[in-house]
Amino acid sequence: IEYLRKSVKLDPNARMSVLVLARHYLSEDKPEMALEISDDVMPLYPKADGLLEVRGRAQMELGRFSAAEMSFEQLVNIKSTSSEALLLLASAYDVNNNFAKLEKVANKVLSTSPEDAKSRLYLAKVEASRGKWQKADDILTEIKGDFSKSVEYSSLRGRINLVKKDYEKAIYFFEKSFETDENISTLIQLVTAHRNSGDLNSSIKLMENWHGKYPEEMITIASLGDAYLEKKAYKKANEKYLLILEKHPKQAAVMNNMAWSLYKLGQLDEALVTIRKARDIASNAPSFLDTEADILLAQGDVRGAIRQYRKALDKAPNNLSFKYHLATALVQAEDKKEATVLLKDLKNDGRPFEGQAEALTLLDKLVTE
Repeated sequence: IEYLRKSVKLDPNARMSVLVLARHYLSEDKPEMALEISDDVMPLYPKADGLLEVRGRAQMELGRFSAAEMSFEQLVNIKSTSSEALLLLASAYDVNNNFAKLEKVANKVLSTSPEDAKSRLYLAKVEASRGKWQKADDILTEIKGDFSKSVEYSSLRGRINLVKKDYEKAIYFFEKSFETDENISTLIQLVTAHRNSGDLNSSIKLMENWHGKYPEEMITIASLGDAYLEKKAYKKANEKYLLILEKHPKQAAVMNNMAWSLYKLGQLDEALVTIRKARDIASNAPSFLDTEADILLAQGDVRGAIRQYRKALDKAPNNLSFKYHLATALVQAEDKKEATVLLKDLKNDGRPFEGQAEALTLLDKLVTE
């Protein structure tokens, strides 16, 4: 390698020496050096397929995906029937979400290699981009052999089945992917699948295990806090939220969730202080206004609660939960006429929302009084 470096230094336009050295830098995870060493020689040999390939690969590793597209397109112009060149180009189109071109290239590979698993996976991604989830899953089902055991395959099938709401299959494929390659992205997907299936306990167990291994991972701590909040384990939720706020004291969304937990625990004064700190950061966030109103109502400040509910509804007029909350406060203020109008609006709207059954029951009660 040292000989190659000296050779390139003496003659920086020596194509083969530059190519071998650039490939070495790629193998050493030094893509920026692979590009640097080939910058001057590439214009001299614009049709050098080896240089185009190594530069495209380096650009991909550096996240310069549009540049990689251009390099691989030039490569394919030179080697138009090479499946390897076509698949490199497809990989660039894939990361750029250039699905129209990805489909053409994948089909071109399949025209000569009909069993090529990677191209079939790309076609599944194309169909998924069109919202044709079942067709995408059907394409993947046809893939057999070792590729069907790969992380890329399992991850995509998991994501597709998550969207299809086939949570059992999503969990199966995410577990396969996670067993092979443990990472936070797959963990969150697996947790989401368990959570959406109604198995909140498995979600919490997975995240607690990860938190034990990686105690500084903020996304896991936040997800754990939200999971405990959903489980109504408010003390545990706040333990997690405090861990985040110790390191990131201006996380307003976390403060909002913590204020809600404190409210549910009956610690109303502390809850009000917390939500107002959140509103100091994001004063007009509708959900924060709604939380503050809930706390004020619990403290007996009905007029204050109505004022904040109205502000929340002004900011998010299509939020049916906010409208219901305002109606309940108006009932407490003996303004049953406006409350009835709001509840009738909710009934006529027809969209589902949290507290819908209670809202309709309250409407029936007001109408019959």
